Amino acid sequence: MSEELYLRELAGNRWVMGIDEVGVGAWAGPVYAAAVLVPTTFRFEGLKDSKQTSESLRERQYARLVETIGPAWFWLSARSSTTIDRVGIQQALDDVMADLVARARFSLAPAFDPCLLVVDGDRPARCELPNVTQLALPKADTFVPAVMAAANIAKLWRDRYMQEVEQDDEKCKRFAFGENKGYGTKQHQQALERLGITREHRVSYRPVRQYMYAGKEMK
Repeated sequence: MSEELYLRELAGNRWVMGIDEVGVGAWAGPVYAAAVLVPTTFRFEGLKDSKQTSESLRERQYARLVETIGPAWFWLSARSSTTIDRVGIQQALDDVMADLVARARFSLAPAFDPCLLVVDGDRPARCELPNVTQLALPKADTFVPAVMAAANIAKLWRDRYMQEVEQDDEKCKRFAFGENKGYGTKQHQQALERLGITREHRVSYRPVRQYMYAGKEMK
């Protein structure tokens, strides 16, 4: 049904902009979102849902994907764990999506050709752009090429961030963020029990909060 709705709404539009986020369920690190603006005819061989794409394949595809889309036609936005703790994950998501839409405005203007905005999930982005129709579709990252591209780009950049955190911060290294990407694996939970939290942890998340005073809190 969602795919049929997407194809029906796609007709008559010149552009499609896909938005997807990554990192909502992680216990540590930022949430990332990406937007990709492409012609409705956009196709990319081998592109899949980011959850079905290996890390090595995403890295190999990235340069070709950016070249195909064009570096001026995609955008990234992120909110730190500190911001997530302060405003809540839903507000953080609303903010990154609104940020992406605002930045895309300059690429759509001044003509504002008809554009279909597709957000993965069931919560639309804040958008008041003229001539833009919006759809919030669950699992859009499995059938909308622009959303699949956005999902893969967002995941690649967030994964890189978590790897850099592990490399640059000796304290974070013991949490293997480069491997678990901040998600609540058994290894991650065991590290929290032994060591307490790091600066990257989301203390507003219940599974993390209970370990705030475990071990010695890491500044």
